[in-house]
Amino acid sequence: ALRMSHLVQDLLLLATSDRQERKLVLTAIEPDTFCLQLYEKYQIYAKQQRHPLRLKIEEASYPEIMANEEALTQIGSIFITNAIAHTKEDTTIEICCNLLKNNVVEIGVHDYGQGIAEKDLPRIFERFYRVDKSHSREIGGTGLGLAIARNAVIVHRGSIKVYSAEGEGTTFTVRIPLIYAAS
Repeated sequence: ALRMSHLVQDLLLLATSDRQERKLVLTAIEPDTFCLQLYEKYQIYAKQQRHPLRLKIEEASYPEIMANEEALTQIGSIFITNAIAHTKEDTTIEICCNLLKNNVVEIGVHDYGQGIAEKDLPRIFERFYRVDKSHSREIGGTGLGLAIARNAVIVHRGSIKVYSAEGEGTTFTVRIPLIYAAS
């Protein structure tokens, strides 16, 4: 029943996003502070799942970006819970924040786990697509998380990317342009 409830909630979220009904209230957010809060929120859960969680912030301070904090938190949650679910115990997971040279803030989650096969990468953001179909019930989830994350990033006029190599790990990043920075 809980799995079905999550599936229905995720489908409703995608449906409203598809119809452009999802009205996001944008507020000024400091990316470094946001990453710190995400780290603090998931540190205990990661520890319970036997995953060291690290925070890597490149700059001393960042300009504010206009974004919806709830949507960004949801994206971060999807990235972190996927990293935990798809890596072996005692595998480090990093939350990273960078200010790129092209006036873009990049927020990402990196794991040093099994990675994703190159053949699966083009389909990773499709609804219901699962890389590891044999263990999908054990891992949980609805297969909609990355599709939800992609839609939330599009609403922010940003981009979402995945970098992965089998046996080396996976990095999911969100890039939000500073042209939409608060001033």
